[in-house]
Amino acid sequence: MKGSRHSYTLALPCRSLHPHVRLFPLYTLLCMIILCGFVQARLRQEEEVVRVDADLVLLNATVTDRDGKYVHKIPRADFKVFEDGREQAINVFSVEETPFAAAILLDTSGSMEGRLSLGRAAAIRFLDGLRADDVAAVYHFDTEVEQLQDYSPGRDLPPMAFGLRTKGYTVLNDAIIRAARDLSARSKS
Repeated sequence: MKGSRHSYTLALPCRSLHPHVRLFPLYTLLCMIILCGFVQARLRQEEEVVRVDADLVLLNATVTDRDGKYVHKIPRADFKVFEDGREQAINVFSVEETPFAAAILLDTSGSMEGRLSLGRAAAIRFLDGLRADDVAAVYHFDTEVEQLQDYSPGRDLPPMAFGLRTKGYTVLNDAIIRAARDLSARSKS
């Protein structure tokens, strides 16, 4: 009700009443005035609502050099973002190193025979590259999926990973689903 005004008139013929009874209409009038003030203030608050449509797309990027080492503190001028071949404007740019959780899936199926040690070496290298606040879980899969280590800041491959042998067929999709479910179920702390 923008711009509407309300006025109230109250006629109170109460000269012949008891003094306390004469004050009752005055109290009522005072309460009505206060109530009207609250209603008008509330209407003004509702009118002053500001709605803003903003599109902000967060783009996380990890930058490594040719040797696979992380590159830190890259200036904004060194970044360009393209969508469908067109360069997009970067309105906000910040560099943050946030901890993350990763799941290592070690393939121990029959197809990895003769290459399992390469898989273990890659897992070890990945764990060595984690930062202090990062956590990782380790799974292995062949015909079944098994978690060898829960999410932890440990940087060593669990000892049982070294005793694994290749066998069976590959259930990679099952391993991905299991790791994703475990990751989504873990607490953020």
